[in-house]
Amino acid sequence: MHECATSLISTCKIKAICMPVCGLVLDMPRQCTQVLAIGISEAGTLRGLVEHIFNQATEDIATQQTMAEFCQLMPQTFDPPEKTEEAKGPASRSSSEKRVDFRLMVIKKCKDELDKGSHAHKAVRSWEEKEAKAKLKGEDKQQADIDRAAYARMLRCIPFCGCLYTSGVLTDKVIQACIDHLLKADEDPRSESVEVLTKLMSKVGGKFEGSAKTTKDKKTITKYFDTMEKIKNDAVSKDIAKMLNKVLTLRENNWAVTA
Repeated sequence: MHECATSLISTCKIKAICMPVCGLVLDMPRQCTQVLAIGISEAGTLRGLVEHIFNQATEDIATQQTMAEFCQLMPQTFDPPEKTEEAKGPASRSSSEKRVDFRLMVIKKCKDELDKGSHAHKAVRSWEEKEAKAKLKGEDKQQADIDRAAYARMLRCIPFCGCLYTSGVLTDKVIQACIDHLLKADEDPRSESVEVLTKLMSKVGGKFEGSAKTTKDKKTITKYFDTMEKIKNDAVSKDIAKMLNKVLTLRENNWAVTA
């Protein structure tokens, strides 16, 4: 089959798969069964589904837990599509080719979003310095808007990573990456980053700290909270200090939410 025709079929499948998971879905097992019944196996189709899930979760944060539950219910791996007689040949890959790892795709997507957002964060800092001297115009303003949008998307994506983590889809390393991105060595921490950090740690803190088995892991986690304590004590903004104090107090109470 020609490449363009294969791509068209994959696109149609993606659209068919994406429709059921749009919006807030209550019966997730039934929803997942419907998606799987469509029949998906190509890597391109699954990548399209993962892209849609992240778009949905970052555009409508109310659906983040639902999207995480959907990912948790999806099989971890998918068998590759069987080759037709026409497709078989010396250069064709056998039907026993490597399975498509859905969860690995989700993890990779998280890392890509974090990397893009981190680069955008640096750019936003630079644009703000330029704006302090003169108003941005033309291409500079357009690029600044693109960078701000990418940074904002990362901040919306990180709480979704928290939902995926508590649902058992993501690993500790991805959450570590999220915290690292939010705890960049800034002399003046951004309130929006601290707010996201607070929400993330309030959700995953108990599981994340409890998962530390090695001395190295425990030291890394202790360092995170020491950094939060320092930022809180040095913060000029009372809002930042208050948000961080909430997380630190929650930790002191062994992550038990008090009335």
